[in-house]
Amino acid sequence: MINLLVAHMQEHYGKHPKAAMKTKYAMGIVNLFPRLKDPFTSTGHEAYFDARSNTGFLAARIKNVNRTTEEKTSNPLPKPSSRDGGPGKVREGDQESAPGCTYDEDLNWLRHCPTLERDSTLVVEKMKSTFPVRQHMVRDGRSASDILEQFPFETVPGLIEVDFRKLFPENHSRFLTKWPELKPKVVTLARQLLKQKGNLTVMELLSSYDSSDQNKEGWNSSTSAILLLLCLLPPASQGKSKAASAKVSISSALSRVIQFQKTGGSIQAFLDNTKETKSQPFLLAIGNSKARITNYMIIVDHKAIPCSARTVEAAVDLLFKTHFVFGLQYCLSLRQFWTFVQTAIFEIDIGVSRETPRVREIRSKLLAP
Repeated sequence: MINLLVAHMQEHYGKHPKAAMKTKYAMGIVNLFPRLKDPFTSTGHEAYFDARSNTGFLAARIKNVNRTTEEKTSNPLPKPSSRDGGPGKVREGDQESAPGCTYDEDLNWLRHCPTLERDSTLVVEKMKSTFPVRQHMVRDGRSASDILEQFPFETVPGLIEVDFRKLFPENHSRFLTKWPELKPKVVTLARQLLKQKGNLTVMELLSSYDSSDQNKEGWNSSTSAILLLLCLLPPASQGKSKAASAKVSISSALSRVIQFQKTGGSIQAFLDNTKETKSQPFLLAIGNSKARITNYMIIVDHKAIPCSARTVEAAVDLLFKTHFVFGLQYCLSLRQFWTFVQTAIFEIDIGVSRETPRVREIRSKLLAP
């Protein structure tokens, strides 16, 4: 459909149609096919053309058609900045209470006292009181390792949730609330859009989702459903540089969300083996098999944060929140996946975050009434 519309547009309005004309075609698409309308934008057609950023399926097709005969005329997207949505955005309230001597007592206590045996209520109280200190560290560009050295995330489960609730008091529960309804829609859409392509990883995930066998080799159905969402939002091209253009497979992208370790294995040995690899936060699922996971840990800067979650849904919920708590940008190959989770599920920075046409397309399909 996009190819035919662009051919018609260029035949009648030239190789470089004006934004108003591309907008007209985009509006025509969603008016003719209402289920393709994005409910999270004012007009609903931005997946096909967004005049603000000159992106969308129509704009991308026009650029591809023109690339072989003339120089690219469209401006590239700007680099991410603190004005964009997502983990790097400076938020209202972040500037409150710069670190100072009033925090010294609580900071000293948190560095030296908390253990798993101590009263977690007292730990949470002192973490809440020192929240501005950690936000100041994030704004200063301090690494997650620096923050982990000063605060007991590695010894006391649940502290990521504490900070995220301070950042987003109204949004913190939305993934766990909305995912049960979204889950069957994701699986159905994956069957419709991906099964016919015959991708081995997708076929294995669909098979695992359908199987109730606890002795199977693949992930359980709950994990498979979440990973199928990633398959619907696969790694996208990041630019012309050699590093950016290196194609990331779906199976590789999945490993950047979750990895498996058999019960009894050494966590430290696992961390040592990954020290040479740069990576953004991911889950380490621990169990007798992928289908029988009993524990989760969040790996950040080659450090393991214990996860109080006992379900994959709760673990992925915390993994997403980790990006915001430590101010970590999304992994490039997972940017579409996490941006969808951020805007469509958590409803954070809608209209501010830069979204690809694919994110908008999948959102409109999954959230259509």
